[in-house]
Parts: sequence; C-alpha cells; structure tokens
Amino acid sequence: MKKPLVAISLALVLLIPASALAAPKAGASCSKAGSTSTYSGKKYTCIKSGKKLVWNKGVLIPKAIPTVSPTPTPTASPSIDSSAISVPARTSIRDAAFTFLPATESKETPKTELSKDSDFSDLAQCKLVEGVADRQGGIATGFGMAKERVVLTDNPKIQIMPVDFPNVQASNTPANDFADIQKFMDDFYGKASSKPFKFNWQYPGKYIRMAKNIEDYDVGGNFFQKTWDPKKYAKYLTQVFKTTDPFIDFTGVDAVIMITPPNTLPSQMGTFMVWGLTPGQEYIAQGEDFLTNEGRIWNILGRGGQVIDGWSYVHEFGHSLGLTDIRNVADVANQSSDGMGIFDVMASSVAPELLAWHRFLLGIIYDNQVHCVNQTQSSTHWIRPVAMQTKGLKSVVVPLSCTTGIAIESRRRMGIDNRLGKESEGVMVHTIDTKIDWPYSAFRIVPPARSKDRTNEADSPLKIGEFVITNGIKVTVVETGSFGDVVRVENVDGKILSRPSTPCSKPTPKPSESQPTQNGGIKKDLPQPTYLTHSATSQKITVELSVDLKALGGFVWIKQLGIEKAQSLTPKDSTGKVKIEVNVPSGQSGKNFEIFLFAYGDESESPCCSSFGIPIP
Repeated sequence: MKKPLVAISLALVLLIPASALAAPKAGASCSKAGSTSTYSGKKYTCIKSGKKLVWNKGVLIPKAIPTVSPTPTPTASPSIDSSAISVPARTSIRDAAFTFLPATESKETPKTELSKDSDFSDLAQCKLVEGVADRQGGIATGFGMAKERVVLTDNPKIQIMPVDFPNVQASNTPANDFADIQKFMDDFYGKASSKPFKFNWQYPGKYIRMAKNIEDYDVGGNFFQKTWDPKKYAKYLTQVFKTTDPFIDFTGVDAVIMITPPNTLPSQMGTFMVWGLTPGQEYIAQGEDFLTNEGRIWNILGRGGQVIDGWSYVHEFGHSLGLTDIRNVADVANQSSDGMGIFDVMASSVAPELLAWHRFLLGIIYDNQVHCVNQTQSSTHWIRPVAMQTKGLKSVVVPLSCTTGIAIESRRRMGIDNRLGKESEGVMVHTIDTKIDWPYSAFRIVPPARSKDRTNEADSPLKIGEFVITNGIKVTVVETGSFGDVVRVENVDGKILSRPSTPCSKPTPKPSESQPTQNGGIKKDLPQPTYLTHSATSQKITVELSVDLKALGGFVWIKQLGIEKAQSLTPKDSTGKVKIEVNVPSGQSGKNFEIFLFAYGDESESPCCSSFGIPIP
C-alpha cells in the first residue's frame, strides 16, 4: 500500500535592518492600517486617526536578558543537539518517508544515584529462550533463532536477483532501480545497531529476461484481499532461480531479493512476500525448490507490484533476520494491534525504531547495554532512548521464567521515531512471552492507569513520577531529561526472581510429515556426518560421508525422489567413510534436489540436518 509522505516545512524569517526604512514617529503619516514597525526599542502600529493613517505612540518592547554563550569547539562533523528538536503534543498516526532526526548522545546526565552496572551484567537468565518449537518460517521471539536466518553482525551478503519479461522490460540497471531501497535498508539497520556492520550488496549488470510474459506466471493475487496463492508464487520463484542461476554466483549468499522493473503493475505481481526457510518444515517453498548450483537459498524476498517503499523492505527483511510480526495477523485482511500499537517496525511504521529487546535478540547491541535484574532488592537504572546513537544502557530486562519476562526501554522523538509526540515519549514497559505463537504478538505494553489508547498505545509510555506494576514488579520513572530516563525497579511481591537451576532449552519440534519417517524410540544423539564429496549422473547420485566412531553408517533423505532411510542405508567402511549410491528415476535431468545427510547407530541417529543441493545433468 502506497504511503503518504510527511512534509516538514521550515519558516525562514527575513530580517531587514531598521536603518533601511524610514523611522516611524508618533503622529507621522503611514501607508497601511495595521502595519507595524520596530524602532528604538518600541513597536509602532499604523492606525486610523480621523481620515488619516498615522503611527501610534508605540509600545515599549521588553529587553531580553543577555546570556553568554561559550565559544564552540570546532569538530569535523558538527551535529544538532537532539534536545533542540521541537516535539508536538500528539503523535502523528500516519505513514511517512524515512527521516532520521538527530540522535546524538546528550551532554546532560542524571542526578539520581544509580545502581552499579556490574550487579546486572550476568545476562544468562535474561536470554529468554524461544518457547515455540517450530514456528513457521524459522522466526523467533526468544533466544534460539534458526541458524538459517540472516545475522547482521556477520556482514551479510545480499544478492539482488532482477528479472524482467518480454512484456515488462527494464529501462535501467538493477543497481539504479534499487538504489533508494538499498540506502533505506543500510540506514535503518545500520543506525539501529550499536555494533558496526555492513550489508554486502551484489547485483548483476542487467535484468535477466524470463521466458514468458509476466501474466503467464499468474502471480497477480493480493495477500491482503486473500486472492494471493503462495503455491503459484513459489512455483514462479523456482522458475526465477532456474533462469538466473547460470548468470549469478550464489556462493555464500545469506539472502536473495527478487526484483522486477519499477513499472510492474499490482495486477501483474500483487504481493510482496518473504520466505524464511528451515530444514524439515513443510512450509519450505510450498513443495518447490529454491536451489542453485551453489546450494539452497534460505531467505528470499520477492517484491510485489504495489510495493516500492523502504518500510515494506525493512519490515519484510526483519523476517529474514528471524523477527516475527508483533500485531494480530490472524485475519490478514483485517490486521490489528495486539499489545504493541505503533511501536517497532514489525508492528507499524509510525514509531519504527526496533525494540531494545529485538536489538538484544539480534545481537546488534553490546552486552553492557542490557541490565538483567533478577534480585529482590530495588535498583535504579539510567536508560538511554533506543534511537540514541550511544553505547550506553538501552534496556532493563526482568526474567520471570525461562520464556517470560519484562523489558523496559526509553522512547524519544529522535532517530527514525520522527513522528513521536510528547504523549509517546517516556519509558515503555512491555511483557514478553515467547510461548505465544504467530499470528499473535508475544509482547504487550503495560500502560499506566491514565492511558486510554489500546489501538495505538500512543499514550502508554510513562512520564516522570508515574509507575506500573506487572507480575509483582513495579517500575517507576524517577528522573527524565534529554539524556533519557532513570527508572527504579522494585520487587513488590518479594519473591526471588530466579529460574530453574537446570538450563532452559528450546522445546523439541514435533515430528513433521516433511521429515523422513523414523522408527519410534530412536534417539537423536549421534553427531551429524561430515560431507566429503558427491557426483551425479542422469541415473545415479553418489554421496560420500564420514561418520562418528559410534555410528554404524549413514543414509540420505531426498524428499522429491521419495528416497528415505530404507532405500539408502549404507554401513561405514574401516576408515569411517560411507559411500551411498541411490538411483535417479527417469525424467529428472536438469532438476535440482536437496539431499539431507544422516548418521545411524543401533538405536540412534543424528538429528536433522546437514544438507546440500545437487543438480542432475
């Protein structure tokens, strides 16, 4: 959906020296009733006296008390103090273009005595584990993110996969067409991260032509109108990979963004979609294969004709990072707030700065920027606004169990939160329950008693002197300023906030129909096999593995060919190597298949999955 832009107007005042105009004098004639003139400390107004227009006696202008400004120290990159930003009373609840307001760290510091940072530096209990074993698309709200998701601090490689069609042809290069979106994503995620990183963007020199007209792929359905067919889109993407694979080297690629020319119409390609794939899930590509000669692509974004704005890209790319929607999306045509209102780009583009919890989860803030409070004594913490460019404290987390907790952060009209009003500035307290699965939000703001806005939660951040109590924890704002906020955290129930002595772990996934069938009672405790080499002909696939000393041998699973354990079980030789050979049914030439590798023992196997893609010549 195309989003209107917010225009920011700057009024320029032209100052003309008084000596350039005729000096006004009480009773002297003037030319226009109501006009004013300032001279010698008085403001004169042109009035009507009888039939004449004359200057009145003038009104004395109070003199401003002079202040002495220190001489500024020159810097290489001067910046505006974020405290100088004018903040309206209300938050603008509408979409806007990307504008990054000054977010420099304030020179002001709080006067409140603070608790020691070292008392809250052990973050182990605050890394709430993911509470859902097999979330669709490998997304997460707690720690235990699927390893296939993009990791920002790894300087991810993003491949642009541009295609056009005989009837929708490009007139520019892919790099030029995508330049604004690339900058948007660089700025958004770069400024959200305290740790330095960069996206490594890769483009072919030109669009790659698909064989058929765009309408022939039948991908014009609209997701929000429930006319979009994911199977058709997945089939189309499979064809895109096959068409582009000879021209693009996908080695080491972390995510692929499929783009079409900007003149693509919504009726031709109606929905922007992201595919976050994980091994063994039926969700993988709706039965299709996003395989290349260099292996499987786990993260794919595909633009729709109606979407060319940056907000959609940073939101959808958030799913490639492993973040989930934090609104109610049970009915895609009527999505609604589900506890977080306008806050975080995974809920809205009104106040899109990422939650401090999301930054903690993605590993883009430093450990010292989080305080973990798991004690009965009260404590006091200075938290900087999430948008502030600083290495100072960004969040306080209170763990309640392995999967639940409370997070505290500060919000200001700065950075990308460029539309926040005073009502939305302050301390935001929200709960976390990682057991809540998509399509509902795992996070919920805890509003003060005065808050009435359950749709946008725009009036939910706490002001100075206000407090909320949730799960026996009281959070009070004791000081506020351009530096952020100081909060006091108290355990009013007096219960010791400690989790079980045994380590918390992510739940075990339920058996999936898309995984190979196994005999009941078999343990999954063998190490995964090590891939050595493979070869393929139109009749046979050969794979060589090395297995652990405890293993008896290995087997493979190729879902598309119906090859499972029974058809490929092979014992190891005296050196621990396994050579597995499987027959390829006729008619498979030119296709790519993904092979999953396993080791087996008497009553045990390796867990899923080591895998790679293999083309059949």
